[in-house]
Amino acid sequence: MNKRQAIIMVYQIATMTYPSPEIINLLCDYPFERCLEVLLVLRQSPNKVKAPERFIKRALEEGWTSATTPRNVKCKSAAQNENCQGDQERVVFPFYNWLEDHS
Repeated sequence: MNKRQAIIMVYQIATMTYPSPEIINLLCDYPFERCLEVLLVLRQSPNKVKAPERFIKRALEEGWTSATTPRNVKCKSAAQNENCQGDQERVVFPFYNWLEDHS
């Protein structure tokens, strides 16, 4: 089995779909281990990835690993895909139990 066939198989395992030629060519430009890592990040994403090609490009560009968490990307419209901005870091508020409030 060659690298191209292996990437196709791993992509299918990660997404349950067949990769586009663009995704295959993109992943073939990177070492196989890096492809596996990026597809693992894709597979472990807490939310469904609606645009796997953009997700993979961003993961490769920003050096995402399975230890890092990708941030959600929100776009105003499909025509403005290049102008997407990531969400700011999530702010955690301490738990407040209004039933036990004695004020």
